[in-house]
Amino acid sequence: MFALVLFVPNLVDVFPMTPTGRVDRVETMVLGAVFWLLWFAVWRQLWHALLGAAVLFLPWWPIDIYLRTQVGTPFGRMFAGIVMETHEAELMDFLSSYAHLVVVAVLFYLLLVGLCVPAVRRAGIAWRHRSRWWILMLLPACLGLLQFSFARQEAGFDIKPPPDVFRVEPLDYMGSKLSVVYPLDMPFAMYRYWQDRRKVAELREQMRNFSFGAVKDPVVGAQVLVFVIGESSRTDRWQLGGYARATNPLLSVEPNLFFFTDVVTRSIATRTAVPGMVSREPIIGADGGTNPKVEPGFLRALQEAGYATYWLSNQGSSGYFETSTVFYARDAQHVQFFNPGDYQVEGRHDEAMLQPLRAIVADGMKGASPRVAIVLHTMGSHFNYAHRYPDRFDVFQPSLRTPGHGFELGVVKKVETNNAYDNSVLYTDYVLSRVIGILRDAQVPAAMAYMSDHGEDLYEPGCLSPGLIRLGETSYRVPTLVWLSDQLLAQQPDWRQQMRANKAVPMVADVMFGTVLDLAGVRVHESGHIHRSLVHPIEPYHEGRRVVAPDNSWTDFDKAAARSRCQITAPDGHVQARGVQ
Repeated sequence: MFALVLFVPNLVDVFPMTPTGRVDRVETMVLGAVFWLLWFAVWRQLWHALLGAAVLFLPWWPIDIYLRTQVGTPFGRMFAGIVMETHEAELMDFLSSYAHLVVVAVLFYLLLVGLCVPAVRRAGIAWRHRSRWWILMLLPACLGLLQFSFARQEAGFDIKPPPDVFRVEPLDYMGSKLSVVYPLDMPFAMYRYWQDRRKVAELREQMRNFSFGAVKDPVVGAQVLVFVIGESSRTDRWQLGGYARATNPLLSVEPNLFFFTDVVTRSIATRTAVPGMVSREPIIGADGGTNPKVEPGFLRALQEAGYATYWLSNQGSSGYFETSTVFYARDAQHVQFFNPGDYQVEGRHDEAMLQPLRAIVADGMKGASPRVAIVLHTMGSHFNYAHRYPDRFDVFQPSLRTPGHGFELGVVKKVETNNAYDNSVLYTDYVLSRVIGILRDAQVPAAMAYMSDHGEDLYEPGCLSPGLIRLGETSYRVPTLVWLSDQLLAQQPDWRQQMRANKAVPMVADVMFGTVLDLAGVRVHESGHIHRSLVHPIEPYHEGRRVVAPDNSWTDFDKAAARSRCQITAPDGHVQARGVQ
């Protein structure tokens, strides 16, 4: 009985309902069975095997059950980041949402141990048959042969990933398969997490002694400053940007809110777009190249100027797509990750960060000279869009959340996809409105800025769009806004007029670095950089050109959009479709 309980996590389906997903599920169950056969064969005495499993695997058996049934993922790097990056009180707050289930699961687990282990010991059950030795010899040999066979095939493909400063050695075939098998998922997750963390630490070492020479204006600037990083949101799906649907019913009635309609991102990949938003010399550029002149992000400058700095993230703490963003999260004095799953599962919704934000702002107000700067990295509108909002925001229907209309690989669902996407924007409207409410309640000079990393193409009318890709103009145009409290506007009344004047001025996402510093009233050494800010007149980009990198090479966005809104390409017409991250 207890042996079957140990196998339960591998029976929970965490794979997509596709042919490949079904194969992965069978492989996981088979490999799980292989692991436990080897486990019991090694111990010989059955009660030794049961007691050893009870002691070693109790800590994460209930957590693995929860993650697989409620989040749809095994124990992975994202949850490893929550465990390692979050202090005890915050971790307990996360666990409290299902603490009663954990208690029940642990009590059930211990009851079985208390009943089964003594009974098996008294019965003297042991694996004495020579089949035990067959298992110990044949199963590892079969696994090794399978690994060797796949390695030979992979070598024949001559797969050579492009050089990348954040790339770590990928798991081999067998490692990738075993990394989702309980109880091996936890040690694999911790190993991969520490690989990524070590890589970030090595790269940050070169910035150890860097200084912006930041100086805080004693009169002007937000006492509490929040920058929200959006995800996969496009300007033309925002009611504030002219969309016919009411996707911003709350923000549309907010006073002191300024929306900018002509901002483009340098890159349509999160891992290269976000660094360019938060740093004037990002570690990795939009073209994928490594920057030898790398600088920290604006949080380092704000910290130099006396701000307590925080990075709250509902995205991942580890992994190839996440590491370049985590590189800049490390600029903050306090870092918290909230999502136990990655972008492939539903995980937690962005409002999970609201209560911690409220607590940080409240604690900051109690300080002797409170200045607080917080980055919120949201999951926003990342595909699968149906995963990004609670049921109460499933307003536009049928959506991918509607029963019988869910996402299916290879099946075109234009109406459901577009409705789910709009619902995700509607939910972002709610989250941002709540952030503004928290800042307004503080009754101090405060500001919130928002910018999405990139947009999406969604079966664009008039374009030969095969599905959800990032090739066209809409993938580059990103919603951008600033909200100011009455107290801050009283300090700087001219900002209102200037931001209104900048509403339709062509800009690039790197304008956010200077904007955040200006909102804080912080000056830094320019070191030859052009200072651009939404609260000041915008200096033109390279004689009017806004360059972006659609295919790892720079091109003029406006000229490319004039050639074709469906495909932003370099003049030679070369196109390289991006992945989903």
